[in-house]
Amino acid sequence: MCEDRQQGAVSLLLLCMLMAVMVFSFGLLYFIRAGQEANDRYVCETRLRLAAESLVELVALRIEENPQIPSQWSEDTVMDIKLVAVNLAEVVPPEGVAWKAGGIKRKDKIYLLGYASNCRNTKPWEECRVVKGEMKKVGERYVWLGWTP
Repeated sequence: MCEDRQQGAVSLLLLCMLMAVMVFSFGLLYFIRAGQEANDRYVCETRLRLAAESLVELVALRIEENPQIPSQWSEDTVMDIKLVAVNLAEVVPPEGVAWKAGGIKRKDKIYLLGYASNCRNTKPWEECRVVKGEMKKVGERYVWLGWTP
């Protein structure tokens, strides 16, 4: 009879250990999944930011080559920069990304805006990034000053 009690106690102890290992493994699985989701979000955000930055840099390059492009813009109004107008029609955005460029002309500066969004968005919110670059008129040309917040 004493032997049956020992076997029952050992079985109960092993069952408790098994439950503890299961709880630990589910916690580990949750931690790994949360890390993977955070990594996926970071990759998507970085990809969209880089796409928006590359579009702004391409528009800035075209404006440096042809400084007459912003002369048609009105002051203090956000202008939609058509890709055809700056000879970027042949430039294709990255797969799954929609992008758009805009510009604001203020006195001797122009601010270029780049917007990139995820076309394959399955989430209830829109994944997008907006970046802004600044150019200054020096003489008859525009010079890239860098990124602005």
